[in-house]
Amino acid sequence: MQKLELLLPPPVIALITAVLMWLCAHYLSSLTIDWLLKGGVGYALRLILGVACFVGSGIIGLASLRQFARARTTTNPKSPAQASVLVQNAFYAHSRNPMYLAVLLLLLCWGLYLANAAALLVIVGFVWFITQFQIKPEERFLEKKFGQKYLDYKKNVRRWL
Repeated sequence: MQKLELLLPPPVIALITAVLMWLCAHYLSSLTIDWLLKGGVGYALRLILGVACFVGSGIIGLASLRQFARARTTTNPKSPAQASVLVQNAFYAHSRNPMYLAVLLLLLCWGLYLANAAALLVIVGFVWFITQFQIKPEERFLEKKFGQKYLDYKKNVRRWL
């Protein structure tokens, strides 16, 4: 299992997840959530939540990338050891992984568009995979590099939200 750590860049994992979600929606169409597709409250809720997830994803993702750029530290998820600064402000004061949170919101938006229970369930797999094979290895590197400062940050800020 350790061979999977930091193997694939998170955008590739997100793309694989999105394709799996589409495949679920296509081949398991019996799990379509009909009340989200038809007019009325369900459709309006789907539209509002979808737009909110899409916009929220963009705001969180771009602002988080901007924070890394301002701090002049790496955004390369395959090389967490290259981190030069521990970013703890803006969205990083509320989530240790706002960039991954932004991707999660984008996948949720896609899942709402597909309106399929199996497709939405695939998102749980994305969270598990990213946590196990991307976030936890990154955390080990950051603990080694920043020591107590990172441990204090971990104690005060949740991994996702």
